[in-house]
Amino acid sequence: MKPRKTITAILTLVLFAGLINDALAQSFPNPVQGNLSITAGAAYQKTDFRWSIAGTPEGTDPNIYSELIYNPIHSAGFHVAAAYNPYRRFSLTASFSRLQTFKGSATDIDYNGDDRTDYIPPDIGDTLFNSHKGNMQQYDIALSYSIFENNIFEVRAGAGFNYSKELFYLRDDALPNLNTTYEAKWQSARIFLNGTVWLTKQLYITPDVSFQPGTYDGVANWNIKEEFKQPVSFIQQANSSGWNYRAQLGYLFNNHIAINATWSYSDWRTGKGVDRLFLKNGTVPETQMNGAFKKSSGWGLSATYTF
Repeated sequence: MKPRKTITAILTLVLFAGLINDALAQSFPNPVQGNLSITAGAAYQKTDFRWSIAGTPEGTDPNIYSELIYNPIHSAGFHVAAAYNPYRRFSLTASFSRLQTFKGSATDIDYNGDDRTDYIPPDIGDTLFNSHKGNMQQYDIALSYSIFENNIFEVRAGAGFNYSKELFYLRDDALPNLNTTYEAKWQSARIFLNGTVWLTKQLYITPDVSFQPGTYDGVANWNIKEEFKQPVSFIQQANSSGWNYRAQLGYLFNNHIAINATWSYSDWRTGKGVDRLFLKNGTVPETQMNGAFKKSSGWGLSATYTF
């Protein structure tokens, strides 16, 4: 990510904190002190992503015509978050993360027969590509309520909205003009349950599980396919759902500063949808999108400051 964008994101959260301090603190019973926190840190993620389409809108001839697999994609970057308890047991959270891809590989294979049979050789190049370029960014806002709490542990339930966008590349050193891209967008509601368990007065663990039903949009630019339009060669649309799991181990130095190590895993997928191709001759053929599937795992290290 460019330094200007990184600084802008951090300043946005600082401004968000300042607005809460000047405005929300006057509107809600809970003061900012002890109820507002800012978290920032670094993150690493490994992602497996794939999608396939059939030969017809009915899902036949063949049932898998073209399949694109990214396995795996390695990305690293940063995340920032803000949390505020405006009233009693309620909590508002907002977060943003951006990761830059630094290593990856992909295969793009077509078939004439059902169940991945009768492989079709590509017109140019091979079926194996590199994907050492790209990025991923995610926004999340949520409201939660503490349904149980004491000195040892707390349980919270809540709901929110999540937006994720990932840009994948297909490139090949033997084809310098190849710069194919695929952008995957996931927009989802999110329902979650999390908690905090105090192992000691300073050491704690926070498990989190969430489910997110939503929609999926894929946009591709197949830049060296002469019969395809650019920059939008085809789009894919479907309903989606996903599960997310996270565990955070934290250490509280004092009332203001804590450090956290985080493990996360997610499994997102779509149902059957539509694939709409845009050709330069003006036609827009459609076929069945069999589905998109993404599994991600990662680690993060962050620091939290509580006002």
